Amino acid sequence: MKCFLPIALCVVMSGSVALAGGGLVHKPGGKVTALINKAKQASVAILAGATVLAAACGLTGCDQGRQMTEDVIKAEMGDPVKFGVIYEHEFPSSFNGAKLAAAEFNSAGGISGRYVEIIPQKIYVRDKAAAVSAAENLIIHDEVLAVIGANYSTISEFIDEVASIYGVPMVTIGSTSATLTRASENVFLAAFPDSFQGYVMAKLATEDIEAETAAVIFWKEDAYSKGLAESFRDSFSGLGGTVVAYRGYSYETTRTNDAFAVELNESGIIEEVVAAQPGAVFIPGFTESAVVAAELRNAGEDAAFLGADGWGVTELVDVGGDAVKGAYFSDHFTADAAPEFTENYLAQYGVSPDGLAALGYDALRVVGEAAQRASDDLRRPTLRDEIQATENYMGATSIARYDDERHPVKSAVIFTINEDGEVVFYKIAQP
Repeated sequence: MKCFLPIALCVVMSGSVALAGGGLVHKPGGKVTALINKAKQASVAILAGATVLAAACGLTGCDQGRQMTEDVIKAEMGDPVKFGVIYEHEFPSSFNGAKLAAAEFNSAGGISGRYVEIIPQKIYVRDKAAAVSAAENLIIHDEVLAVIGANYSTISEFIDEVASIYGVPMVTIGSTSATLTRASENVFLAAFPDSFQGYVMAKLATEDIEAETAAVIFWKEDAYSKGLAESFRDSFSGLGGTVVAYRGYSYETTRTNDAFAVELNESGIIEEVVAAQPGAVFIPGFTESAVVAAELRNAGEDAAFLGADGWGVTELVDVGGDAVKGAYFSDHFTADAAPEFTENYLAQYGVSPDGLAALGYDALRVVGEAAQRASDDLRRPTLRDEIQATENYMGATSIARYDDERHPVKSAVIFTINEDGEVVFYKIAQP
């Protein structure tokens, strides 16, 4: 990929280690060893033996001349301020957003004259053990000031345990599970929590769709999907609606859509939901949500389908087809609200940013701006306090402030899928 920014903005990266179930460069402590074992047991899949070192320009697209220029700039700025970024291989846009934010800091003189260096760790196939190892590598080996990431809540819930053990500030990117920040006072979300997202969609169901009843179908092993299902159920009931069906399915990412469809029908979920005659159906998952929607439509279900931000990073329309037309889902970002970020991202990467690109950018900028405010005493505890003190942040998205649970107070964007299968803006939902 070509580097579109001026030479001075082509960000220097140290190497990226793509870990799979290990890759530690030192002997972990007792608590982390226990956490790695727990993660190995919980992993959806382990990509055995994959340890891949990627050179800086393999990630950023910078040629050798630009790399040398950046090395000079980095040397002139002095000791770098290092942030670690953990992201899943299927979501490179989240890392690209973080790189763009780092480039902007460096083009403006860095943080108190110090170069902003981001050190990436790429995770494959939701490997939780690898996430633990990646976090400890960044903290112990690379001595990062803070950790950014990840996107899946099921990955971040293991990273935040490591960050908590070592007292390192952490800001997730696309993770929305409200329980993540309970690990310690060091953990923050960049995205709105599922407690807000579930409420937003429940309110849309009652006010816009005027549904009096709803069904909820969720991926029961996934923290994200399960948390959203609980939030929607409680919010919909609190708004006067009745949840007539509440069912969880089992799903593996290696399963084919056809095999999953067969298992859905054999489980009785589809039959139960159709028989309940709901006014709306909430399906808070990822691509597999489209399979659920298609099977419901095939069985005669005509209720409105609702989803969450997981729909925005999937091939929902390609898989669901006509079944998802007219559906609604919540997300984090619309390009119209952040034209400068959108233009800069497009110039750098040649594609328009998605919601995870926006959140990767914001997570890095929130931490960087906090570091600037704490520059006279730039240590992990003071950085944590300055992140907590964030107010009126304006970036790709906006954050009014962080609440006591370290969740950002921010708006959500609602999209709908029109009759042409296009995802179009519907409205903004304010907190």
